[in-house]
Amino acid sequence: MRSIFSKILIMGVLLSICTTSVWASNKSINTLKQQNKSIEQSIEENKKKLEVTKAQQKTVYQEIENLETTLSKVISELITINQLLEDTKGQIDRTEAELQEACKQREKYLEVIKKRIKYLHENGNIGYLQVLMQAKDFRDFLNRMQYIEEIMEYDQSVMEKMEGMEQNIQEQMRQLEDHKIEIEMLVKQQSTKKHSIEQQKVKKGALLTKLSSDEKMYYQQIKEWEEMSKKIEKEIIKLTQASTRKYGGGKVEWPVPNHYTISSQYGNRPSPFTGKTEFHTGIDIPAPTGAKVISAAPGVVIHAGYIRGYGNTIIIDHGSGLSSLYAHNSSLVVSNGQEVKRGDVIAKIGSTGYSTGPHSHFEVRVKGVHANPMNYVK
Repeated sequence: MRSIFSKILIMGVLLSICTTSVWASNKSINTLKQQNKSIEQSIEENKKKLEVTKAQQKTVYQEIENLETTLSKVISELITINQLLEDTKGQIDRTEAELQEACKQREKYLEVIKKRIKYLHENGNIGYLQVLMQAKDFRDFLNRMQYIEEIMEYDQSVMEKMEGMEQNIQEQMRQLEDHKIEIEMLVKQQSTKKHSIEQQKVKKGALLTKLSSDEKMYYQQIKEWEEMSKKIEKEIIKLTQASTRKYGGGKVEWPVPNHYTISSQYGNRPSPFTGKTEFHTGIDIPAPTGAKVISAAPGVVIHAGYIRGYGNTIIIDHGSGLSSLYAHNSSLVVSNGQEVKRGDVIAKIGSTGYSTGPHSHFEVRVKGVHANPMNYVK
């Protein structure tokens, strides 16, 4: 009786241990999947932030370029205005010199007239009358009278001419001074504008430095998270048993219904990012964001999550070593371990991962090695 009881007790303990082990394994896989999902979300969030940062950088670069163009124009205008100011100052100096010279000439002539008036005043009745009375005859009298009139008219005309010249020069001086004030105001305005643009450039430069720092930070975070994601994926594969599914044979379905264009074939091609030759491990089928992606054949989902470069990815095991991969999706409809039938919707078209636009990257793999999908699809 004791022997039977002991056997039952041992079997119970072993069963408990096995059950606990399986539960722990499943719990470990589920925990890792949850961690991986969280990391994938963080990567996508940072990629969005990175795209926003790059767009901001592009905008700031363009703004700085526009500021440089404007500043160059303002400096050119400022040089022209400063030269105009110097020319105006030169004209003012020359006009002032002309005015001084005209004033000197007027003073000289005034001295001559003063002497003549003084002579006439000192000689009393003699003056012009004496000159006339000294005429030898009537003809000489008329000639002397004409000379006196001409002298008086000449004095009058010279004085009027000199006064007019002086007034004209003074008017030029006033106009030049007004013009000088206007130019000085233009210089001040252009200098203020130049200073404002330079200040804007300093601010834009500081913003660009911050954006560059943010860009590096996001790249570093994405790299760290992607490395962590790869480690977790390896751990999931390690904890998952090998597939025993058998493939039923025949051609597989086209993965994107109603969209049959291939933008990039299987094989060597120039990289859309670097331009260098690379091997393209599948075919690219462009379609609008949100379009349906279907399972090419019946099977079980062995991966539904983010893969570095591939973005949101579905991998389906069809059995007998045949599997299919669907990358760059905007969203995933199925999850790990889920059974799918041929034609079931498994994801929606997107542009996640290393992608230049919405499309489905479709691969066929035989025992993990990529093969030309066109040999397998209908």
